[in-house]
Amino acid sequence: MNAKQTKLVKEVRELAVKQYDQGGHWIVECYDDEEIVKQFSSVKEAQEMWETKEEYEQEMYSATRF
Repeated sequence: MNAKQTKLVKEVRELAVKQYDQGGHWIVECYDDEEIVKQFSSVKEAQEMWETKEEYEQEMYSATRF
C-alpha cells in the first residue's frame, strides 16, 4: 500500500469509529484495509456508502416490525 492509500484507510477508519452508531460500524466490522482501498476513492465516498446502507437497514428493520 502506498502513502496515499494508507492515509485513506486511516481517515476512513477514524471517521467510521467516530460515527460507529450512525453506520460506521459497517466499515469497522466488515472491511479490511485492502477492501477500503479497492472500494473507495475518498472518505466522503465511504461515508456515503455507510450512511446509505444504514438507512436501508433501518428501513428494512422498520418494515419487518409491522
